[in-house]
Amino acid sequence: MFYYTKYQQLVSAVLNTIKHGVLKKGDVMPSINELSFEYEISRITIGKGICLFLNNR
Repeated sequence: MFYYTKYQQLVSAVLNTIKHGVLKKGDVMPSINELSFEYEISRITIGKGICLFLNNR
């Protein structure tokens, strides 16, 4: 069994929103506070997820 960290799950969720057209090229990403509230994870974890997302794009 493979376990994804919360920040990996966040990146996967953001990529899915892009894939399904919820976020499009040129759209502004939700803020760290908005993401933290929506996914119920800490702002530090959101920051790790954003770094992971930006490094893998």
